[in-house]
Amino acid sequence: VTRSEAGAQALAAAGAEVYRGTLEDPKGLRDGAAKAEAVIHTAFDHDFSRFVENCEKDSRVIAALGEALAGSDRPLVITSGVGMGSPGHGQLAVEDVFNAGH
Repeated sequence: VTRSEAGAQALAAAGAEVYRGTLEDPKGLRDGAAKAEAVIHTAFDHDFSRFVENCEKDSRVIAALGEALAGSDRPLVITSGVGMGSPGHGQLAVEDVFNAGH
């Protein structure tokens, strides 16, 4: 799945069947995943002024991809980042504190 023409060309050149989609269309991504042998989800909307909203969008996308692959032997690989939030200047960062505003 790709959202851009450049991505479509690169995938086609590598021998992949191209399916166009965006994070704003979880149903379309689900339909694309249903046709795939495997899914590796690496996309994320990096507009950090809307970080919490984008995390919720990502959750909907992951759920849609999972629905498409449920009950099959086709894998779904999800990537994520660490160190995206901090407790605040001068405070100790611990794994159970996450401040999306930082």
